[in-house]
Amino acid sequence: MSRFIKDYETNKTPEVLENIINEFFKKEGFKNYIIKNEEVWKKGMGLLMGPQIMKVKINGSKVHLEAWVKFALLPGIYVGEMGTTGVIGALPKKLLKDKILLFEKVILQ
Repeated sequence: MSRFIKDYETNKTPEVLENIINEFFKKEGFKNYIIKNEEVWKKGMGLLMGPQIMKVKINGSKVHLEAWVKFALLPGIYVGEMGTTGVIGALPKKLLKDKILLFEKVILQ
């Protein structure tokens, strides 16, 4: 399954968006990482569930979001990505969907 991908149009400046987004991820317990040459926000270590990962790009007043859950073969050994649809990995997908909805609310208000 592929990543969740969505673009948002706001009336905020890039600087304001960057502050809002950084504050959101820190408040929600995400940490900033570089994974496979992508700057992402990651939450979780994958001991019980795969980590939630969100990638955000700001272009003017537009925000591009990609979100996925890493699929763990064993704790800490990841073999792929799951988006937010489908029944496999329902709990981590639900948690990620909740974060996406909260993210949308924060950047669009």
